[in-house]
Amino acid sequence: MKILVLSGQSDRLNVQHALSLGAADFLPKPCDAELLRARLRHQLTILEAETASRTPLRATEDLLIGTSVGLQTL
Repeated sequence: MKILVLSGQSDRLNVQHALSLGAADFLPKPCDAELLRARLRHQLTILEAETASRTPLRATEDLLIGTSVGLQTL
């Protein structure tokens, strides 16, 4: 499972900590919705290449967790 961190605590130490714990990417808040979509698509592409399975991946909307207004607009 790939974890993308979207956080308002985006100083260098927090970014480094998130990545060292295994996050695949870190995006600081506020985040441009198009950038977030692009990063999600990129991670899905990587996942497809890593698994090389013929099973289609779920739509991005099914993979988002959260109820904020920003997530709901995606």
